[in-house]
Amino acid sequence: YNQKNKSYHDYGGRGIKVYPDWLGENGPINFLNYLKATIENRPSPKHLIDRIDNDKGYEPGNLRWATRHEQNLNQRLRKNKTSQFRGVHWHTFKNKWVWEIRINGKAKGGSCESEEIAREKFLEAYYYHYKKFPPEYSPVKVVSNVAQGK
Repeated sequence: YNQKNKSYHDYGGRGIKVYPDWLGENGPINFLNYLKATIENRPSPKHLIDRIDNDKGYEPGNLRWATRHEQNLNQRLRKNKTSQFRGVHWHTFKNKWVWEIRINGKAKGGSCESEEIAREKFLEAYYYHYKKFPPEYSPVKVVSNVAQGK
């Protein structure tokens, strides 16, 4: 693991490793054999290998095929976030909490007086678009008309 690599802090620095049997001379063959035996064929060219639990490494039981969209939904919260919630951050210039969701590459969002209200707005928009909640938020009771499709 190269500590000089610009992405090291996101992977090796967090303890994310590749299963030892998948490294070395026979590693690629072992890895392909694992894929064939467990998660089968790639469903489409849009599917890539994804870690189910982002805090674990590339190891047996932690891999799946996922689209880029599914991978984006499976990201961890960044350490430099100003909020404890996904999709919410403090906007210094506005002096408000901002929520944001990306739909087909376009940002949708707004600003709020409190972090909790921004979280609720983010969840409403997320649920309205994806028909489910992000994994770290489930279960969440939604009472707004927007989230209920009214």
